[in-house]
This record gives sequence, C-alpha cells and structure tokens, in this order.
Amino acid sequence: MLLTIDVGNLNVKVGLFDDSRLLETWRLAPDPRRTGDEYGLLLLGLLSRQPGSLSGLSGVAISSVVPRMDLLLEEACRRHLGLSPLILGPDVDMGMPNLTDYPEQVGTDRLAGAYAGLRLYGAPLLTLHLGTATVINVISDDGAFRGGAIAPGPDAMLQGLVEKATKLPPIPLKLPASALGRNTQAAMQAGILFGFVSMVEGLVRRFWSEFGRWQVVATGGYSELLAGSTDIVDRVDPDLTLQGLRLLYDLNAARRKK
Repeated sequence: MLLTIDVGNLNVKVGLFDDSRLLETWRLAPDPRRTGDEYGLLLLGLLSRQPGSLSGLSGVAISSVVPRMDLLLEEACRRHLGLSPLILGPDVDMGMPNLTDYPEQVGTDRLAGAYAGLRLYGAPLLTLHLGTATVINVISDDGAFRGGAIAPGPDAMLQGLVEKATKLPPIPLKLPASALGRNTQAAMQAGILFGFVSMVEGLVRRFWSEFGRWQVVATGGYSELLAGSTDIVDRVDPDLTLQGLRLLYDLNAARRKK
C-alpha cells in the first residue's frame, strides 16, 4: 500500500492506495506549529481505521507548497511509519519535460496533477486545479508541461474583498440561484462565484484559441461547482494530484531499482 500526501495552503489531503485503487482519503490542517510526532500520531490514527494498512504500507509520497511541512512530514514518516518518504522536488523524476522558463519555480502539486492527467487521460489537455488558487496547466501533444495561468480562487477573492471593503462581511461561498443579488450576501456570492466561473471559462477559451479545442480535466474543491455551471469541462477527477503522486512514486521506484 502507498500513502500519498498533498500539502496545500488550506488543507493536507491524504490518500491511501492499494496498487492503483484509492481506498480512502482524509483531510488535515497544514499547521507548521505541530511537531513531527503530532503528525505521525495523526497518520497512525488514520491508517488504523483501514484494516491491514499499517502492516501493508510500503511507501509514502509527498507534494507540498508549505516548505516547513516537508520536514515535519518526513520526520513523522520516519519515526512513526518506519518509512523514508519520496518528497517531490528537483531531484525527483517528474515524468515529463518541463518547458517553462524557470522549471524549478513550478509547484510540484501542479506537476503531479499534470502528470496524472497525461497518464490517465492522454495529451494534449488542460488540467484545472480549482482551490485557493485557480491554476490552469497546459500539457501539449508531445507530453510536455508548457506552463499555464494562475489566478485567485473563490476563497482568495472573498478574503481580498472583505479585507479591502470594510463594510462587506465574510459570507459562505454558496452558488446563488441568480446573478441578481437582492441582498449583500447574495450579491457577493453571485459576483465571486459566477465571476469565478466566467474567469475560468474565459481563460480556457483563450487557450483553445491559441492551441485548439483540447480536453479539459478539472480537480480541486471547486471543480464540481465549475463543472455544473459550464460546458468547458470534459471530466472531473477530484483526486488528480493524489493519483499523480502514486504514478510518480511508481516511476521513481522503478528507476531506482535499475
């Protein structure tokens, strides 16, 4: 079995695989104030709920956008799981050419999701990672990562609006029935969420105008909302980054054996 851990700014998403089958997923808070031992005990507690996972666990793969979390999770895995994790970074084979201007600056979560999209759905394609940030990745028909676009996600839009406009309150981000908001909360929900959908649609159609009508795979917390509000999404895969971690672990494990 393989444990995959994707550390974002707001969530740590954990997945447990048995070969290619995703058995379970969990979410934790990325709190650098916790110790490696605390995270180790959390992971042990999660794994103990899945019969046979503790004795059958053979590897861990980690992607992180919070550098401090790399050290904590590595310590947690070594001390409590008895495993040295594969942490995605410059010394790891990411499975595809990275043709951006500064490859070392591309987030490993972007590359993991892009590689999963390539392996599971083929190229060319666009992957949409829709969470705290809105990230569109471009994988060309030769299987190369070409770059993409990065914009705020709905949470970031709301936070910026509330911080800059002192009379606007924090609100739940729920898609309203109409773009016409008849009160402040509904107007904010319409502006943020319908605006988010229109922004993603516009970016995708701009990429299509440059490259052609490539398939689109969406993932992340807002992927279902987008897919239900537009016709630009071909498929939704909520676990795309975890799948990428699995595939990259297998790729690097095979190469280490050679």
